[in-house]
Parts: sequence; structure tokens; C-alpha cells
Amino acid sequence: MSVEESVHVVVHGNIDAPAAEVFPLVCPIGEYKWIPGWKCQIVHCPNDRVELGTIFHEYTSAPFMLDSAFAQTTWTAVFHDPENYQIHFRMDTEHTTSLYKPGFAENPDGGCAYTLDLTFTPIDTKGAELVASDGRAAKIELMLSALGAMLKTYAETGRMISRRESLQKILTSPVLSPIDKAHLAMNAIRMRVFKDPNRERMIKQWSAEA
Repeated sequence: MSVEESVHVVVHGNIDAPAAEVFPLVCPIGEYKWIPGWKCQIVHCPNDRVELGTIFHEYTSAPFMLDSAFAQTTWTAVFHDPENYQIHFRMDTEHTTSLYKPGFAENPDGGCAYTLDLTFTPIDTKGAELVASDGRAAKIELMLSALGAMLKTYAETGRMISRRESLQKILTSPVLSPIDKAHLAMNAIRMRVFKDPNRERMIKQWSAEA
């Protein structure tokens, strides 16, 4: 597939917190703290922090990227530069691959700026249909913007946006069709019953340390 068949989306924002504090939160373990209802399947993250070679499966991006209520995406950390607050993830599905590049930079007047850069590429005919479907870039931008807002809220206040608050903001977007909204609702229901032992373990650990 050619580069022209990819969808490329970039979202920028600012956070009133140091990059050194924000960057470690971009991690399958750290995300338990700031993404409401976040659950995943950890394949390789032996030190409970993101590093080169970290691998995990997740399902919450499926309504935005795959037009599905519950499809698996496998994330692999293929570049990790904590000194410069940069990380790249390859995101693989049955029909697509993506390169997701979250990055942070200190602002001269305090806090940090973030860039969430995602390139979504098909690997077969079905993937090409997903990439070319109406509104794909807008749906991915909505997903990245929501992630940026969640991260900003937690980094600045220590508060996680509630699942209900997050869904309400997303579901009111004109970008989403009724089918998209149904996928999101079904995904939310399935994620409530999805078992993630690492999430339970870390929540207990953090509660004990508080």
C-alpha cells in the first residue's frame, strides 16, 4: 500500500505540568490512573513501566479506528527516548497497522506541550476500506483529542475524568454516526466485564501506598 492510502492525524495541546511528570503516564500501566475504565492485556511489561519492547493488547480504540465494538489492537513500543520525552508505538490489527508517536516538550514559561501523531495504514483490502471510509481522520482526531483532554486533567489536577463524563463529551460529537455511537456503547459494556488482573493489582498497590 502506498503512503497516500494512509490517514495521518496530529493533535497538539499544552499541559500545566512538567514533561518529566507527564511522559511516564503514557504507559499501559500508567494509563490506569487517567483513562476511565482503561483495561488491557499486558504481554510484556516486566517492570510495570513502558520501555522499548513493551507489548499489550487493547480494545477501546476499535470504535474509532476499526468500526467495531470490540476488536483487538496490539501495541508494541518500537522507540523509547525518555530523556527527550518521546515514544513510538506500532499498533497492529488484522487489517491495518499504525504508528502512534506521542511526544512532549518543556514550555519556556512552564508546563509542557504535547503532540499526538498517528498514521493509520491498511495492509489488505478490508484495511483499505477502513482507512478510506468517510470521517476516518475526524474519528481518529476525536479519539486523540479525548486522550489529550484526559491526560491534561489528570496531570494538572490529579483527578481522572469519569467514564460517564468522557463518554458524554465523545457521544455529543457530530463526527460520530448512530452506528459509531452504538459501537461505543457496546464497547463500554464489554469493557466493564472484561478482566484485567494487572489493573486490579496496581489499584490495590497504589491504594496501599497512599
